[in-house]
Amino acid sequence: MSEKLDKIIIALFIVFGLASLVIGTTAYSEGIYDDEFVGIPVYVTANHLNLRMSPGKTGYVVTTAEKGDILTATGEWSKDYRWIELYHAEYGYLWCDYHYVSEIEEPIKAETLWETPLKIRKQVVNGRVTGYLRRGREIEITQIILGWGKCRVGWIDLEYCILIGEDEDESEL
Repeated sequence: MSEKLDKIIIALFIVFGLASLVIGTTAYSEGIYDDEFVGIPVYVTANHLNLRMSPGKTGYVVTTAEKGDILTATGEWSKDYRWIELYHAEYGYLWCDYHYVSEIEEPIKAETLWETPLKIRKQVVNGRVTGYLRRGREIEITQIILGWGKCRVGWIDLEYCILIGEDEDESEL
């Protein structure tokens, strides 16, 4: 009986794994790729972060990462810009919600540079605009993910900002 049960469990794992792979491949092909962010290390900010086979809450959870763990961004976003693909040394390419990872461990300061008011968004990339920041405004950034910074009032595109207060040696690189 035990041997038969073992075979059934193995068969279920194989079927479920193949189904997840097909879903993951489909989601991957619909993603948005940005080669500027390939290889960027990101810190896990959540206590326990689910890493999934494919983007979305229904994606099969392959493993979890703990707060402070470092993973590597692949440059791939889901079509809705909610999920990012990361590389995990043991499990390969997995997806997570971008809200729970950051390129920085500690908050940093940024100054807006854009001539016209900089849009503040509720979410990255195509989120609803909730306000604007004028040029020369200094703000604290608590999270950075793939070119977007989270400040007290929302998300801003860091392409239109300069990071300040970094070590002189680092800013010259």
